[in-house]
Amino acid sequence: MKAGIRKSLAAWSLILLLVGSEGGAKVTLSRSPEGVEATAFSVSHVGPGQGLSHSQALSILQDRVGFLWVGTRFGLNRFDAYECVPFFHDGPNPKGPGGNVIWRLMEDSQGRLWIATWG
Repeated sequence: MKAGIRKSLAAWSLILLLVGSEGGAKVTLSRSPEGVEATAFSVSHVGPGQGLSHSQALSILQDRVGFLWVGTRFGLNRFDAYECVPFFHDGPNPKGPGGNVIWRLMEDSQGRLWIATWG
């Protein structure tokens, strides 16, 4: 994943927390005076219309690669600043979520994603 994408994903977590509101804000990040340039970017609304599986985010995690994982009331979503890829419970698939209500997300020291589900 490109470094610029990874740096902007922290801002996307705020957008996802505000899924119910209208987006479109312009944000400028100020950096320290040690020579790092300021960065400007635009943010927009991310919700079910953009591929998020549900409008209510219950848990958000940015992994070591830079993906933003969003647990919702209906599935797990992986966001890379361009698109949301949803993952749903599939009974016979042991590598998928154990349920569709994703309460908690954690990443262990080996980079494995741990998912707490309900139902």
